[in-house]
Parts: sequence; C-alpha cells; structure tokens
Amino acid sequence: MLTPTERQGLINRIHGRVFISALADTLGLPCEWYVLAQAEKACFARTYQLGTNRKYRSCLNGALLRADTRVKWCVAQPDLLDVELNPLWEVLPYLASPRIEWNSRAGSITVNGLSVLRFSDAQQLWVYPTWTRLAYLAMLLRTQHPRFIWHRAAISSGFSTYLELVCLQPPLIAAARDLFELFSDFIRCGLFAVEIAHWPASFKGFLAHQNLLQEGIEYISRWGKPGTPPAELAALLWILTDEKWQWFDWEGERLPRSLRDVWRASVLSARHDVICWSYLER
Repeated sequence: MLTPTERQGLINRIHGRVFISALADTLGLPCEWYVLAQAEKACFARTYQLGTNRKYRSCLNGALLRADTRVKWCVAQPDLLDVELNPLWEVLPYLASPRIEWNSRAGSITVNGLSVLRFSDAQQLWVYPTWTRLAYLAMLLRTQHPRFIWHRAAISSGFSTYLELVCLQPPLIAAARDLFELFSDFIRCGLFAVEIAHWPASFKGFLAHQNLLQEGIEYISRWGKPGTPPAELAALLWILTDEKWQWFDWEGERLPRSLRDVWRASVLSARHDVICWSYLER
C-alpha cells in the first residue's frame, strides 16, 4: 500500500499530466515541452531563453505546473477552467481520509437540481463515460450508508470498464497508468464498501482490456455519422455493456431506433447536465 506522501505524489502527477495534455489539446499543439514553452513565451510575452524554461519538460514527466501558471493559462484559455476546477482534484487527495463524512458529501450531489439520493436520478451520473464525472462516482463508492447500496452496486459493476473507456480519451489517456495505480491502492486499502468487479490484477491487464474496447469502438464506428467523435462512440459501447442490450445484433447494418435514442440522450446528458455538490469540509 502507498504511504500518504506517495499517494499525494501520484495524485499530483495525474493532475499535472491531465492539465498539460488538456493545455496542448486546447492550443491545438503537439504535447512537446519545447512547443509549449514557445506558446507560453508568445502568449505571455516572456523574455527568457527557451532552452532555460525546463518546467514543461518536467511536466511531460508528471510534474504539476505551479498554481499561478495554471491560473494564467486558464485566464488565457477559459476552456481549461473545466479541467482545473474539476472536483477530481478536490476529492482524490481526501478519498482515504477517515475525517471526511462521505455519506453527506455524496448526498449533496445534484444533477439538474435533483438529488442523487434517489437512485433513479443518480443514474444520470454514469449514462455517459467521461472523466469529468469520475470524482462523483468515486465519492459514491466511498459511501457506507445503506441508502447508497444500489448506487455502489451499479457503479462497482462497471467501474473498471468506465475507467478504461475514459482513459482511452484525452486528457486522461496521459495519466492512465497513474490512475490505475491510485485506484488499485484504494481497493487494496479497502476504502470502498463494495468489491470493484473485474478489476485488473495489473496495468498490463488494464491495457489488454482497453485494447479490446478500442477494437469495439472501431467496429461500431460504422453506425455513427462520419466524423462522430471517439468519445461518443465510446458512449455507445458503454451503453452496450449493459445487460439489457444482450439481445443486440452486432452484425446488423443499422442501430435499432430504441438504442439510437438512448445513445442520443446520453450524449445530450454529457453536454447539458448541470452537476453540483458541496465542497469538502476539512
């Protein structure tokens, strides 16, 4: 098991890799330290010699940019605010803390104004596999109260596949190994009140299942329109992992209308759902 210091270092590395990946993606640039250093110099009129700016080189190895630098980039590129303000950075450092009342924290989550205390409303949180909702699923897994028993059961049954899917897409693709190691440590420590089904024994197993999922995404791309984003195809594959679609004919030429409607609803959910929660009291 990891020590608290090792765990925090892993979280910082995840944060750093995700931010730098999102930065490169937002700027439309390759994720290379020299290119990002040039972009910083041009954006902020810096006067240093590019060869002396080593922070981006360190970032590609997992170092987290200083908070003031991240703030400047968020001001210059507002889309990065969704990355920097994601609750994952608030939740992960305290997921192992016995001082946090996770039942009340998870109970504070609302989706479009509806409390997740009702299981039918909570399901909206995991209809679309996206990294931006990972923190909410982790909070629900961390609960102990019987009122969340169905939440934990539903999330734990597919959490491994969910994480594998979101780690196929930017920006989490850059931090897949670190996230696997972190959640593996949480599982070994017994932090979750339920077993995570089909959790790989090693990162090699995680990658092997990711490869199968990637093949599935490529196969079902024939049912999407030209240019359908990979994340939306991953959402369709996620829907098909549900037992209710076991009858689905994978050889068919067209998607059944009922399935296409569910897929469309999940995409709209990712675009328009408003999720709120109460920040941790430490």
